[in-house]
Amino acid sequence: MTAAQNVPVLLVTVLTGVLALALTGCTTSGAGAPTGTASSVAADTEPAENPGGVHTLTFNTDTAVVQTDGSWFVTNPDGTQLHVNPDGSWAATGSDIGTITVNADGSWRWTGSPEGGVIDVNRDRSWTWIGGINKGSMRVKTDGTYDNPGGGGTPVLPAKPGTPTPASAPGAATPKTPINPAIPVEK
Repeated sequence: MTAAQNVPVLLVTVLTGVLALALTGCTTSGAGAPTGTASSVAADTEPAENPGGVHTLTFNTDTAVVQTDGSWFVTNPDGTQLHVNPDGSWAATGSDIGTITVNADGSWRWTGSPEGGVIDVNRDRSWTWIGGINKGSMRVKTDGTYDNPGGGGTPVLPAKPGTPTPASAPGAATPKTPINPAIPVEK
């Protein structure tokens, strides 16, 4: 893989407060993850950026249907769906993004990410990645130590899903920010 590569990702477009879903190219790091920053930080101890990159997710939140409990949902014209629960946990599903589930504590699971496989990141920042660019099963502990029973070598840090923009309706729950996975350290 080259030091920089153009790959398709979802990109935020803001027009007078309306978010639109766009599939476009962006420059990626040599690790294959898009470069970018998180839109917000899960905790004060959490780094503002994920070194593995962030896949930005965009939805036209002006069309969100907000329930009395603060939960809301929106479906983009391409069929991509987002549902946010009253506690801020959320799930997004679409053909370009797979299925993302973010819990109220910031832990998350991404099945069918653009990098492939299934990624699980726990609240303590430990994570597993089965399949995808690590070519096997990767387990990284909170301190960054890891084992790679299926692929060998240093693991590639996964890009995390970006935090969707909250719905603009009063009382709408704010989506939780996915936490950053622990950075692998050499054994």
